[in-house]
Amino acid sequence: MELDELTFGTFGDDKLYMYDANNDIHSKECRECRRVRLATEFSKNASGFGKLGSQCRSCMAMLKRIKYSADPAHVKSINDAWRKNNPEKAALIMKRSTALRKARMVALPATLTGEQMASMYKHFNSSCALTGSTTDIHIDHAIPIAIGHGGTIVENMIPLRGDLNISKSARNIFEWFVGIKPRLNLPQSRFDFTIAYLADLNGMTSAEYRDYVYECHGKVV
Repeated sequence: MELDELTFGTFGDDKLYMYDANNDIHSKECRECRRVRLATEFSKNASGFGKLGSQCRSCMAMLKRIKYSADPAHVKSINDAWRKNNPEKAALIMKRSTALRKARMVALPATLTGEQMASMYKHFNSSCALTGSTTDIHIDHAIPIAIGHGGTIVENMIPLRGDLNISKSARNIFEWFVGIKPRLNLPQSRFDFTIAYLADLNGMTSAEYRDYVYECHGKVV
């Protein structure tokens, strides 16, 4: 978007912001560093101007580091209390952090956001994609990052029950399902639904996605 397509305005103590023809905030001034940054560089905040936080993500991270270094024990106690009072949110954050860390270790893209993960869970009704179970849910890399493909991106993530995630490990999801389906009486319809979901996110048909998975595993179908 060109600057001449944006309108300038001010809010609060003369902080600058820019918005488009639809009145959507394009960018705004950070309260801390006083730089004008894109809206995507702010966390969402329903009570903030433009429903965005007042400080950019970089400043928030810096302030957290300063606060922690000043009194790490106090900050830890606050974080522990929040995790105790918000177990589901804390578990979701931990799962995402673990997945992103694993992807970075093998130099694969690690762009999965909290919003994307929440959308994924919603798509599968906060349950295991293959069983419908709502307990011990892990987030699985459909194409294992251990084989050097995929990454921790929304196009490669599905929710799986813990034992299934461990069983699948770094195996080809299609070959793995053929073997485990009769043992656990897993419905083919759920697997097909899951593959269609992944294929759609990757801009492929289910058949094309199957070929792609086999290519990633170094096999020709």
